[in-house]
Amino acid sequence: MKGTSGQFTIDPRKRKMDNKKQLETWKKKLVELKGKADKNRLIKYCILIVLLILILGVIFVLKPEITGYVTLTQEKTYADDLNLIINKSGNYNWTIDKVGDIQSIKASGRIKGNGTVKIYIEKDGKLYLIYDNKESE
Repeated sequence: MKGTSGQFTIDPRKRKMDNKKQLETWKKKLVELKGKADKNRLIKYCILIVLLILILGVIFVLKPEITGYVTLTQEKTYADDLNLIINKSGNYNWTIDKVGDIQSIKASGRIKGNGTVKIYIEKDGKLYLIYDNKESE
């Protein structure tokens, strides 16, 4: 520095040196900040990887499985053609040839005219109405 009483001037060479020092100081600070940011990012990824490894380890050890239970039953279908032609009122009994648990019954046919048809099944002495042509109108 050059100067007289109360006045001073900065040597341009020293100004360049100060600028270089400041620039180097800022570069060092940026490198430090970048290193800290990289460390933080690395820590986040490490935590994520550790959690994934733990989850996969638990899945591998416990071996959870998607299971579905299927009930297999053997069903047999029998058809018994009665070929009834009924022209007057009466009761007709159908005797089953094959013994077993009946799961369903299907009856088909035609009604000509305006007669009344009701079909019942009996189980354990109790009658169940399974078809009434007057209710289906």
